[in-house]
Amino acid sequence: MIIVYLGQIFDMQKAFLLLLLSAITFFSSCSYYEHKTNQMFYDELTGTNDSLDKMTDDWHQTLDKAALSKNFSALAPLRTKMGLFISRNRAKIANIEVPKNTEGLRDSEEVFLSNQATIISEAYPTFEPYNDITPNEEIQNQLKLVASDEETETAASAAIRKSLQAFAKKNELKVLPEIK
Repeated sequence: MIIVYLGQIFDMQKAFLLLLLSAITFFSSCSYYEHKTNQMFYDELTGTNDSLDKMTDDWHQTLDKAALSKNFSALAPLRTKMGLFISRNRAKIANIEVPKNTEGLRDSEEVFLSNQATIISEAYPTFEPYNDITPNEEIQNQLKLVASDEETETAASAAIRKSLQAFAKKNELKVLPEIK
C-alpha cells in the first residue's frame, strides 16, 4: 500500500513537471512568435521605404542630368521600375501579419505608398516626351512641381522612419542599416 501511494506521488510530480515544462515552452514560444512577427513587420516596411527612397533619389538625379542635357529618355525605365516596385510592395504590406497596436503604422505606410504611386503615375511621365526643342521655361516650371512632390515624399518617409525606429526600440528589434 505504501509503495502504491509513493508511486502515485511520484507520478503526480512527473505530471506536474511535465505540465510546468509545457507551460514554460508555450509561453516562451508565444513571446518568440510575437518577436518574430514584429521583426518581419519592421523589416518589410523599412526595406520597402529604404528601397523606394533610393529609387526616388536615382530618378531625381537622372532628371537633373536630363534637364541639363535635354535628353529625358532614361526617365521612363526608372519610373516603370518604381511603379512595379510599389505595386508589389503594396500587395505585400496589405497582406502582412500586423503586430498588436500597429495598424496605424501599416495604414500610414499604405497611404504613403498610394501617394507615391500617384506621383509616379501622374507627375513623373510629364518629362518623358520632352526633348531638345522643349522650352526651358516649361521644363523649369515642371521641375518646380516635382521638387514640391519630392519634399512631401521626403517628409512622409521621415515620419514613417521615425515611427518604425520607435517601434523597433520598443520591441527590441534588430535595426536594419539604412540604404544609401
